[in-house]
Parts: sequence; structure tokens; C-alpha cells
Amino acid sequence: ASTWNMGGVDREALETGGFVASLLPQWLPQGYSLYVLGVQECQCLREFREAVQKHLGGPEAFVMFGDELGDDQFLHGFIAITLFVQASDVGSGAFRVHRGAVNKVAAGVSLGALGHAPNKGMVGLSCRYFDVSLALVTAHFASDSKGRNRVGKRNKHACTTLRGLSLHDDSDDFEVHHQHHHQICLGDFNYRLSPASPTEVLGMVVRSAQQTQAAMAGNASG
Repeated sequence: ASTWNMGGVDREALETGGFVASLLPQWLPQGYSLYVLGVQECQCLREFREAVQKHLGGPEAFVMFGDELGDDQFLHGFIAITLFVQASDVGSGAFRVHRGAVNKVAAGVSLGALGHAPNKGMVGLSCRYFDVSLALVTAHFASDSKGRNRVGKRNKHACTTLRGLSLHDDSDDFEVHHQHHHQICLGDFNYRLSPASPTEVLGMVVRSAQQTQAAMAGNASG
């Protein structure tokens, strides 16, 4: 699973920038049964998906599933989730995608009666791989603006989109992360951890996971 804010890269830049020849082999190595890709600010979504599928061996080897929010004409591009699944697993029924009641939630600036602009928000897919249910989502939240810290707005985006997303069509009783065995959330969340180094950030993630695991174990034993 991986994510990429493409920064408005268009078709021409994708074709001439060495994406297929140099980046794809490093980014997406062969040998996996499932690839989950989230992109933001993508202005060449069709070409991007075609290039990845061809790199993985074409539609005969990998079946593609996807959904997107936004457009490539008036905004900065699509927020999109794309899955590439081994064709044999799709053909045998081991992998299935479930269309939910609400697969995308826009969270950009308010447009009044029209809702919110789709340049920020979340889009996701629900699937089952053998006996495991997966919620696979990608998102793009508010960035800082003109020196202003907008972490409060990012938190609001996270809450409203996760609550608004409903990847099952038969129940609104639980939020999306409680409807599946596992959730993978990819995206450009715009949370800032500078001046921490990448190693320090990974250490924070590990410590947080360990603390959560210990807390859950304590609750279970109590």
C-alpha cells in the first residue's frame, strides 16, 4: 500500500518524466497479490492507472478496481483510490469488492447548497480477500496557509470524512473503521512533524502502536 500527492502532474509530464522506466519498478516491485494506491492532485488518472496495470503485467495478470473524487479540469486533480488484484484471485472469487452507500466525502470549501468542493476529502472501497474484510481509503486534508497552522481544520476533515464514509450499504450503525477487520488509510493528511527526522517519526509511530497494543491488552485482561 502506498500513496502519492502528484502535485498536478499532467499526462505529458508523466510520460516524459521517467515514471514508467525508472519510478514504477522501484515504487511497485513485482511479487505481490494486492497493490493499494492512493493519489492526490492527480490530473492524469486514466494514464496513471493504465501505466501501473501495464507494469504489473496487464489486465490478464491484475484486475483493477477504483473510485475517485474531484476532477482534472477545474480543481487540482483527483483524489483517487486504486486496487490492483491478482486476476486468479478475482476469477476464483477469493477477492470481492463491495460497493458502499457512501464511497466518497468532499470536505473542501463550502459551496452552500452544493455542499463542499471535492479538492479535499476522502474516497474509499470495501473489499473481502478470502475471509478478511478490508476498508481501503485515501484522503487529502487541509494544508497550512500563509504561515497559519490549520491543524484544527485537518482534525475536522478527518472526523467529518470518516464519519460520513459508509462503505457498507446495509448499516450506518458503525463508522467505517469498525465495519471491517482492517482499515488502511492513505493520503496527504498534511500533518507536520518537522523538525523531526524520518527516523524519529518512525520511532513515534512504533511507540504509539506499542502503547495502543498494551492498552488494548490491559482492557482485555481486565
